[in-house]
Amino acid sequence: MAICLLPVWHTVNLVKDRQNTVSPSDQISQNIAAGKDMLSDYGAVSVEMAQDSVDAARIAYEDTVAAENLKQTIESEIAFIQKGELTYREVFREVYICGDSLMCGLDVVGLINGRHLIAQVSAGLTHLEENLDRVIRAKPRVLILHYGINAVANNDAAVERFVTRYGKDIDKIREGSPNTRIIVSLLFPVDETVATDGRFKGVARFNEALVAMCEEKGIEYLDTTPVLKEHAEYYTADGIHQHKNFYSKYWFPYIMREMEIY
Repeated sequence: MAICLLPVWHTVNLVKDRQNTVSPSDQISQNIAAGKDMLSDYGAVSVEMAQDSVDAARIAYEDTVAAENLKQTIESEIAFIQKGELTYREVFREVYICGDSLMCGLDVVGLINGRHLIAQVSAGLTHLEENLDRVIRAKPRVLILHYGINAVANNDAAVERFVTRYGKDIDKIREGSPNTRIIVSLLFPVDETVATDGRFKGVARFNEALVAMCEEKGIEYLDTTPVLKEHAEYYTADGIHQHKNFYSKYWFPYIMREMEIY
């Protein structure tokens, strides 16, 4: 006797076809009923296999609804911030940021609690290592790390040294604060028409190595390149740093959307 599995895509399509006409809860019920009614079209089907198919469709639909609701929540909060009814400081109340001069001043312009910003001009990984105990004691819900521009060079040896050391520092944070969500902010691209030092050609190489490290360790990373390419007018005269309005207008909303912080 042939055994046929009701395809998941078929049940999911039922959901999509009716999504705009019924409520999510009614849709789930109707979809399950429709899936069961369709079993006769596929011959004899084991109960377990049929139920697995229906369950998979339900989970897929619920995930889609949840993702859409989250997206709407984040967009609503960004709109409230833009209208002055909410602040980034409130949204990022459980977020710590550690980094170099590109992160300095975020507290001054009111984007983050000053106690949660650990940043220094010309900082490198030595700065991070000197503050590891502070970060681990704080055990933040989210930690954004932004280092690398002061170590960047256009050669493999420099990339390897930096990424290996950075990875060890991240391992120490994970060991001391295992519930902290770590996000590695990749190096910001420079405006190469202004920042002409050849070492900056290594930015892309550093970022590729950082992505590989994050994927290997199973941690998240944030690539700001698309935003800066779209809003290059926010570079300062040195072609490396950004005007403060870049962070409030674009970077913080980008973090909220990409990292689902709200």
